[in-house]
Amino acid sequence: MPKDLDLSIDKTDLATEWVNQPTLYFEWAKYAADCQADLDRAKSRLELAKAEVEQSIRDAPGDYGIAKATEKSVEAAVLTQPVYRAAVRAVNTAKHDLAVANAAVQALEHRKRSLTLLVELWIREYYTADASPRPRSPEAAQFDKNAVRGRGRRRVETKRERAGEEDTDDE
Repeated sequence: MPKDLDLSIDKTDLATEWVNQPTLYFEWAKYAADCQADLDRAKSRLELAKAEVEQSIRDAPGDYGIAKATEKSVEAAVLTQPVYRAAVRAVNTAKHDLAVANAAVQALEHRKRSLTLLVELWIREYYTADASPRPRSPEAAQFDKNAVRGRGRRRVETKRERAGEEDTDDE
């Protein structure tokens, strides 16, 4: 298992947080893949244990307290065998580990989105020391200007596309 998952974000050091994000994500995504492989192996061992116990019961039903080896009696006897029960516990543990790893990967996706939004807030100078209005930095002003211009361009393009569709309907 990778080191403990720390989802906290240092808002004063966003550059470092962004640099560490891909490594942290990869560690947990790899761990999730390893957990999936462990689960697959545990399921295979469970199937093998079940098959071996079933065969053993069919070979000597009397050793398991069964008078006649029917499908239902063999299935019931398999469930009580320690080897089978241990294999079931291993599968359940592997499922749990995989669920935790997948939850960590999903949490890192949320962390990525949070980092993105925090950077946007930083650009817009949300975390300034004083609350009084002051001139915006050139970078923040340019960011806002580009965002507004982009929205305007999309509107104009959409209107032109609609107008173009109307012209083709007349032909």
